[in-house]
Amino acid sequence: MMIWAAAAAALFNLVCTGTRHTESVYHKKNEPFSYTYRFDLDRKIFCDGDCHATRPIPAVLPTRLRLTDDRVDNAAMSVSDFVYIDRQTGEFHGTYTYVSMRDRNGLLLIKSTGHCERVDFTGFPVIENKF
Repeated sequence: MMIWAAAAAALFNLVCTGTRHTESVYHKKNEPFSYTYRFDLDRKIFCDGDCHATRPIPAVLPTRLRLTDDRVDNAAMSVSDFVYIDRQTGEFHGTYTYVSMRDRNGLLLIKSTGHCERVDFTGFPVIENKF
């Protein structure tokens, strides 16, 4: 019974809702967002939305789930994408930044903040590959 309970604790969905603030040279807007994530913490994988593919969780920490932590810097652009969920409070934090080094108008900032609630695990779909 304890083994099943531990396995069940590692399998769950999170429904995260909040506000996405988008800012570029030309506009600013705030809009609501809603994301659904599916997690398997034992295997350190997750998926989002319709769950077409699972991805590794970059970091499963005692107080945080880090879902993305990507950065690309080159002569043409600088891009960063960072998303994490606080495991104690349920707070959702996401920041995406794009800066073009070639176009002075090439700036995009997307900042998302919200809250996540744990719900029953709906499973990962079976994905059949051709090769």
